[in-house]
Amino acid sequence: MPKRILIAEDEKPMAKALEMKLNNVGFEAKAVFNGEEALEELQKNTYDLLLLNLMMPKKDVLMF
Repeated sequence: MPKRILIAEDEKPMAKALEMKLNNVGFEAKAVFNGEEALEELQKNTYDLLLLNLMMPKKDVLMF
């Protein structure tokens, strides 16, 4: 079973590039684009790793 990675990054080109690269090398990666989406995703699913931009729209790491 592949390791699952959540990418929380508001710069969509960066997030999509990371998501594509990680999926291509065998991980199960998903990108979200703001802090609220990240929290919702973490409540619905479990991940082995969270790649988190510290300053995000709507919610950032200081609000987690």
